[in-house]
Amino acid sequence: MTPPFQSLPQRITTTRLILERFKRSDALDLFDAAFASTDEMYPFMPWCHPEYSLEDAHEAIQTALSNWALEDAWAFTIRVKTTGEFIGGCGLNTIDEHRNANLGYWIKSTEVGRGYASEATRALVAYGLHHLQLVRIEIMISTLNSASMKVAEKSGATYEGIARNRLFLHETAYDAHLFSFIPADFPDG
Repeated sequence: MTPPFQSLPQRITTTRLILERFKRSDALDLFDAAFASTDEMYPFMPWCHPEYSLEDAHEAIQTALSNWALEDAWAFTIRVKTTGEFIGGCGLNTIDEHRNANLGYWIKSTEVGRGYASEATRALVAYGLHHLQLVRIEIMISTLNSASMKVAEKSGATYEGIARNRLFLHETAYDAHLFSFIPADFPDG
């Protein structure tokens, strides 16, 4: 049975966060957060490059909206519930015929270390498993990215090992740690 994607919730609320489908009006917030985080993110997320511009943010949001409409990927902003501050993004993409998906996340550098990424990850996994009816969600992390490894571990993902030459970043292949979630990890929704 195919999930009714048109009626999917566009907002996920956690204890401290609101994850919400990107809107065009998020462009300046996305630009500000990404630009402030370039030094930390660029080695692992080439889209967040030193020349990142407001136009790049507009294009990223248009892609996110198009992917949502095509039912190819689901991208969300991450905002602090009490203040509404934009602190990052997360999403599910690379969904295949086996109902597997990739999960990605990033948090603005000034907000790292507060548990926001793991909280958003758990909420997004539950969303993917229950609303998108995925059977497996993977997190692929460069073996050089220790901060992201901590997020995967803290979120409760199962470590499966190292995938050799799994990520291609800055014209170089890197090994990646592979973590996963399956429905049995979230039996109560």
